[in-house]
Amino acid sequence: MVTAFSGVTQWRHPDGADPVDYQIINQQGVTLQVFALSQMFGVDDARQIPVERGFAASAAQIGQVFGVTLDDGLDAAGKPGAPNLYATATSAFGLQLLLETDTEVTRTKTGGVGVRFMQGQFGAEDGAGPGTIWKVDGATGVISMFANVTLNGVENSGPALGNITFDPISRRLFVSDLQTGMIHGFGLDGREVDQFDHGVLARTATRLVPVAHDPARRIALTDPGFLANEPATWGFALPERQVWGLAVRDRRLFYSVSAGPEIWSVGLALDGTIQKDARVEIRVVAPVADPVTDITFDADGSMFLAQRGAEAAAYDYTSLATPERASVLVYTGKKRPDGTYEWAADAGEYPVGFQGENRNTNGGVALGYGYYPDGFIKYDSCEAMVWSTGEMLRESAEHAARLGDPGVVHGLQGTDKTLIKPANVPPFKSYHIDYDELYTDDMFHGHMGDVAIWAKCGNAIGATSTGGSSETPIDVAGKPIKPTVPVGWTPRVPGQPDIKISKTCSPAAFGGALQCTVTLINVGDVEPAARVGFTDLATPDFGVAGGGFPLVLLDAGLSDPNWVCSPLPATSLTCSIAGAALTPGKAQSVNVVVDISAIASQPGWQLTNSATLSTNGTKATATVGDTLVLSKTAPATCRADEVCTFTISMTNFGLSTFSGTLAFSDDLNIDGQLASGVVVDGVFPSQGCSIPSGGNLPLEWECPITIPSFGIKTFEVDMFIPKLSGPAAGSVPARNCVVATSPFLAPASNIGSGQGTSPVLSNMLTAPNPAAAPGMVCVDFQIEAANPVLAPPPLVGLPKSPFPMPPGLGCKGRPEIVISSVNPGTFSSAGVPIDFEYTVTNKTSCDIFMFRVFESLPMTGPILCDSSVSPQPSPFVGTWLGMLPVNRSVVCRNTHVTVSGTGSISNQVRLDSRW
Repeated sequence: MVTAFSGVTQWRHPDGADPVDYQIINQQGVTLQVFALSQMFGVDDARQIPVERGFAASAAQIGQVFGVTLDDGLDAAGKPGAPNLYATATSAFGLQLLLETDTEVTRTKTGGVGVRFMQGQFGAEDGAGPGTIWKVDGATGVISMFANVTLNGVENSGPALGNITFDPISRRLFVSDLQTGMIHGFGLDGREVDQFDHGVLARTATRLVPVAHDPARRIALTDPGFLANEPATWGFALPERQVWGLAVRDRRLFYSVSAGPEIWSVGLALDGTIQKDARVEIRVVAPVADPVTDITFDADGSMFLAQRGAEAAAYDYTSLATPERASVLVYTGKKRPDGTYEWAADAGEYPVGFQGENRNTNGGVALGYGYYPDGFIKYDSCEAMVWSTGEMLRESAEHAARLGDPGVVHGLQGTDKTLIKPANVPPFKSYHIDYDELYTDDMFHGHMGDVAIWAKCGNAIGATSTGGSSETPIDVAGKPIKPTVPVGWTPRVPGQPDIKISKTCSPAAFGGALQCTVTLINVGDVEPAARVGFTDLATPDFGVAGGGFPLVLLDAGLSDPNWVCSPLPATSLTCSIAGAALTPGKAQSVNVVVDISAIASQPGWQLTNSATLSTNGTKATATVGDTLVLSKTAPATCRADEVCTFTISMTNFGLSTFSGTLAFSDDLNIDGQLASGVVVDGVFPSQGCSIPSGGNLPLEWECPITIPSFGIKTFEVDMFIPKLSGPAAGSVPARNCVVATSPFLAPASNIGSGQGTSPVLSNMLTAPNPAAAPGMVCVDFQIEAANPVLAPPPLVGLPKSPFPMPPGLGCKGRPEIVISSVNPGTFSSAGVPIDFEYTVTNKTSCDIFMFRVFESLPMTGPILCDSSVSPQPSPFVGTWLGMLPVNRSVVCRNTHVTVSGTGSISNQVRLDSRW
């Protein structure tokens, strides 16, 4: 689990303006992400590792977060399960401000009237703010606001929180508040149960001058003295009382104090109550006195610390922490008979990254499993690797030829725990993982946050995760517990081949097919003498129609020509590969495509795909279900002779990212008949998609799609609906349907075949209950034959959002539009342009940064909204880019074609918006 800054996105800006003034937090950017560290794909030679990525949360969901920890995964009955994740709101990546006036919203560097925090700073949920602790359910991935940290009922004003840790004995969470300097204890129900004031209680107990909390040290957004690029004005607690990193060991809560920095500890009762016996443990000696933002321990009692460079808060978002000076340190220690610790006088230091003096950490440290020389995980080797967040990890002019690409890596570095300086300088014995896989942000500093690793090292008291939560696993006699290894895992046998089999499945494409991958890897010392293979089956779970009977396997993609597989389609697949293709450390895989059309129409379907290794019968399984949800929206009423916009949305409710190609077919029924004369103006966004020219229905196209866990992917389809041949007034019923499926099954639905509307889709367009078909969805609406009104119709269904938001989040309501004619709606002379003016008011619950206007009359020039010229993709459509805050309005004017004759004219205006 890793946290990081979500990045920025660019607003449209006037010519000659500084683009930085129009950069805002990227709400789609990922600020918390889960990586799989089970396979490093080779020796630790400073290589960049393409790890599997799982759950991700965006800035739109939780804002910016730094601290992260996990609980023990026990349910109410004490049974083990997936651990829940907790993350803390942060100012470590800066405090971004907007100034809202009666006419506009702009970035600002100073406080003042109308100033507020930017969207994406602290999350979108009602009540979220600088003091929020977020929770991610380990079983479902559902994000919720766990608690808001306050002191005497007063909320945090902006400095936000430090780090967070979990005590597995009392099952309490402890979090530090950077504004007040307090440590707060919470039960797993989210209720605060304890507080500790280091500045007063700990300093008094050790005969130091107490430093009390000053309630006046807080941010006032209206104060011009509050400067976004001056952290000294942010209201942080004084360094003598400011607490950052936290960890639990031997019934003591260890915490860092920014002054020094120093490491202190205070006792914990069995129920987690904080005692009054605080003491100084270590006065940290480091090249620079930057704060210690993370603490963890290993089973031997060594303490691992990560510093973070001082706040930089660059207005252009490049440097968020001072670079090339923060260290990852380790202090060895032993417990004295009186319960205190004897710590080494000098800290060991780990080299992180290749730049400068190898001090490129961003403030997170955790311990993880070890690896065999070829990168396969050793589950019997807990706490063997030190992982740290860091920046520019592979950037080096001196060693560029040896390192190769990519050089720009911001993310994680993993190093063997024994490689303390001067060993491993520079750190060629390491693994690197890039956070966002962009490799282009070479000017960024301080964009990474914290890290926590789930390492189950025992089954008794104290078995828990590492990374800010490291109570050493001990049994009732106080002896360390040996690691617990997964069922079926065995250590290597020297001098022998050792073939491991694994299985993964991606979320399923709608109603059609899903892809599972079988991987064989040789973790032994020699290659197999004979062929090695597997047999693959995909079986629906019992309780689903067809449960227990194998599904059809459609296709197999082979990683190597040495694979030999049985013919497909079939209900089982047997493949084998020459032993010479499985040299030590080599992995070979087969991508198996499973036909799920027989079960996809059943809500809650689930299947298990299993592969059995031929050499010893070891079985690898993966379970997958209907985690992708397809939805369709349309206006309640579309008008003939104008453009109507439909949306297709896909939501991934699974805990892993969906990545694959989908085939779509979209068609329209008007008054019981397949539509004719309807022209598709475009599909947005269209990047990477194969969309045919001509725009005739049925519209059939393919798109590569990636949807993170709990993310949403939305397409907009603009269709021009011709004049109706029937009545001149009134309305007729219409239906729009879409099929989304795997390209492997597309021919079965005539998608891409050029044979017109498929029988299945045609039935959907006319069926009484269109929602019954798998992988397809419809929406009913009306088409108005004439154009008697000027007001916009409401949308049917959920409001659109380009951001990956979970259910229950997002903007509520719709914008309103009021039409007034500058030139009366009647005209008396030919050739005179008719101007219209209208006002758009934002009545949603979120700020809008774009809206599009659809008009029934073709425009001769672009729309002008408050003197801002809009892009105009067609004569009927204008797009306005800019910030429209909640309950604010913008006035727009356009010019339409000249008309001939005299009479009356009406213009219909409809809009949609994005926030």
